Amino acid sequence: MLELLHLTCTTASAQQLPILDSLVPATRVRNNCQHSQPSSIAQQPRSPSPLPPASPPSSFCLSSDSSNSEACAYTQPKGNFTMSTPAAVEPTSAKAPVLTAGDISPGVMMDFKNAALDFFISKSVPDDKQVTMIIPGIKDLHICDWIATKHARIVALPFAEFMTEMRFNYLPQDWEDQVHNDILMSTLTTSKMSFWNWSQHLLKLNCLLHGTSSAFDNATLRNHLEVHLDNELKARVQHNNIHKDKKFKTWVGAVCLLNEVCAVKNKRQHEMIEETLHHQSKHQKTNNDSSCNSSHHGNSTQSNTTSTSSSYICLPPLTNAEHTLLNENDGCTKCRKFFAGH
Repeated sequence: MLELLHLTCTTASAQQLPILDSLVPATRVRNNCQHSQPSSIAQQPRSPSPLPPASPPSSFCLSSDSSNSEACAYTQPKGNFTMSTPAAVEPTSAKAPVLTAGDISPGVMMDFKNAALDFFISKSVPDDKQVTMIIPGIKDLHICDWIATKHARIVALPFAEFMTEMRFNYLPQDWEDQVHNDILMSTLTTSKMSFWNWSQHLLKLNCLLHGTSSAFDNATLRNHLEVHLDNELKARVQHNNIHKDKKFKTWVGAVCLLNEVCAVKNKRQHEMIEETLHHQSKHQKTNNDSSCNSSHHGNSTQSNTTSTSSSYICLPPLTNAEHTLLNENDGCTKCRKFFAGH
């Protein structure tokens, strides 16, 4: 194009034809630009300009484009990933319960489900509108993105299936195994709780497993509780008629009463032991003081005899309560030690 314009101007000048003014400046500017650039610079290869640092790929996408919905939907990483703050549920009676942003635990997921069911009952929400009514209360960005990318399918789900998909997407992959193992590894001794508090703790953990294949039935849970009692309570249960009770609730109540009886008896035994040891210590101190006083007023022979006899301390006679306590704990009435074995 540039050569054509140059040829046209040269021909017009030779034939003394008028030249359009608009052609001359443009041609001159382009020619000046070409001739003004040094050849050395034109021959040097240009170094590539530094690229900005690549940003990490985004974990989620807020676009609701249906063509890219499967690629953009965010789901919880199936690892030990934890967020900075735990999520929580804020139940309200007038509106849908609020699920705050954060790390969602199985307990928080169960609290959200129970609060949602209470909301459905109080507001008489029909089954086909339950998921639609509960969505505004979810404030976690990841779940909101998942709902936005698959909105048409999610709002048509029954509430039970909606909660199943939420647990699958936003709870750790092995959460069922973790809760199941927590129940299996728990014992009354290691828990350092009363039987009632321990049994209620395991029942709460088992509630997290409801609707899954890892949940314990009443018979299995009762067998676990009975096997993992402490030795004293286990012996009392085996020698009592309550082991024949087939109802889980009444069996737990009966074992709880036995545990309270054992706790009261053990407390009383400890008090009696401490009282006996204190009495013996006080009596021994009195005898030592009297021996020291008598040794100062006697002669050397009497002093030696007193020092020899002072090594033997005469204990006061046992009371009926002390006899009973020693007999119940396989004690010896001479050395007055429990579980003496002689």
